[in-house]
Amino acid sequence: FCAKVVRSVFELPLDGTIYENTHLPDVGKIEAAAALALSAQIGPWNHLKPAALTEIATGMNLWSAAERICSSAATSASKEDCEEAVLVLIDSASAAAQYRQMDSFATEFYDHGGRFKYAESRLLHAFDTITKVAARRRFPIIEQQVARVDRSFSRVKEDLKDGEEYDDSGPSEVRDFAIMRLVEMGEVEAAHRLATLWG
Repeated sequence: FCAKVVRSVFELPLDGTIYENTHLPDVGKIEAAAALALSAQIGPWNHLKPAALTEIATGMNLWSAAERICSSAATSASKEDCEEAVLVLIDSASAAAQYRQMDSFATEFYDHGGRFKYAESRLLHAFDTITKVAARRRFPIIEQQVARVDRSFSRVKEDLKDGEEYDDSGPSEVRDFAIMRLVEMGEVEAAHRLATLWG
């Protein structure tokens, strides 16, 4: 019954999947949020794709609803369907330049697909934060962000499965980025100190 109600609200096809040519109706945020909350609570994942509802939620900036859909999928959907929904959530946050949320989602759902985006999310969040704090001369936060990136890449490397590829360039990228930003702002002394600290 829940799946039928939700499909009716969003006019989804029977398999609950959103295709490129799927036309979504003009649904108000209140009605959409209610339908999404019902899905998260009931978890009708045998009849609906959580990724489709996550895509709808993020497209309407209903980030909490999207997060709840993924949480529900993590407990009652198949591993494949859950990971697909989590990747939609993380990629949507990235596309919206919501890097702090992207990092938070990848961390929260690390064991449910977030691992694939965890280090990248932490790196993009660091770039965004460094840009902001450098302008306020809050240099210790830059070092904290670099340390967080280091830990995230180390964690992903430790959790690699056989045959998985790994790009370990993040720690050097964030250092280069931080130094470049400081130099661009004329904070040459601070840039030199960090360059010396990081070798």
